[in-house]
Amino acid sequence: MKQIVSFSIFYVLFSIYSIGQTNIIELKNPSFEQTARAGKTPYNWMDCGFTGETPPDIQPGHFGVSVPSFDGETYLGLVTRDNDTWERISQQLSAPLLGEQCYQFSLYINRSKVYLSASQINNSLVNYIEPIVLRIWGGNQDCAKIEKLAESKPNTSSDWEQHTFIFRPKKNHTHLLLEAFYQSPVLYSYNGHILLDNASPIIQLNCESTANIETSAKDFISSPTISSETSTTSEINAPTDNGIYHIPSMLDSKKMDQLINKIHIYLSTNSKYAAEIYIEDENLKATKITKQLIIDRLSRRGWKNEKDYTIFKERR
Repeated sequence: MKQIVSFSIFYVLFSIYSIGQTNIIELKNPSFEQTARAGKTPYNWMDCGFTGETPPDIQPGHFGVSVPSFDGETYLGLVTRDNDTWERISQQLSAPLLGEQCYQFSLYINRSKVYLSASQINNSLVNYIEPIVLRIWGGNQDCAKIEKLAESKPNTSSDWEQHTFIFRPKKNHTHLLLEAFYQSPVLYSYNGHILLDNASPIIQLNCESTANIETSAKDFISSPTISSETSTTSEINAPTDNGIYHIPSMLDSKKMDQLINKIHIYLSTNSKYAAEIYIEDENLKATKITKQLIIDRLSRRGWKNEKDYTIFKERR
């Protein structure tokens, strides 16, 4: 089998801090091994998908997927859907990621030429083959997304490619979350998938040693700031420089104004990258009301183009 090795290296640039000791964090079931089955989360991983949607798939052999595994017998298939839902899994780490420390993590990514399943919008059979990205989050409980650690380039290849990430969390994290997501800027939701296999241990690095990685990696891909801190409480706690905002629905007027101001500042200074707004509520009626309020207020600020921002229903 042809193997292509590429590096998608992302890291937040803070002051250099020297680490005198290297720690290795082993993942449980890093190659997603289990009997191949549709809608089944592999051993030692937790499904963090949306209410009413099926879990990820243990491949190959389902939905027309026949790609041989890179390591072991099986691998993971994650999808995005045309109804604003997508798949993700999480795991508690054997040791925490430490804030202001540098880490390296890699896994193999692929895309099948066939991934046939029903559209969630019209129930017709469609091919879920649009390129998507993998986003890696840190958190402190199952399925938590507190800080985005890294994001891959879109999976356009039909060969297994190794993607290596270097990241530097701002805070300590006890859990890791792997998430399929749409390409940015997100203009609309669509049907895509990503295949994952052979995840490495997470290796703590000396931050000084990461300075030369960019020049030594043939396929280094630069990225805007990838670390993002979000809040799932009633308070808005999204920084203005990353374009990702997690909020509860039905905010009072004052907090809504604070949110709109944050987004306005972001779009005014970072218009190349669309904002992503996640409304966190199980109540669909409340979510719709909040979404319309956000649209109306952003429109008054001059942001009327769907390329500027996308609003998602973050049902839990």
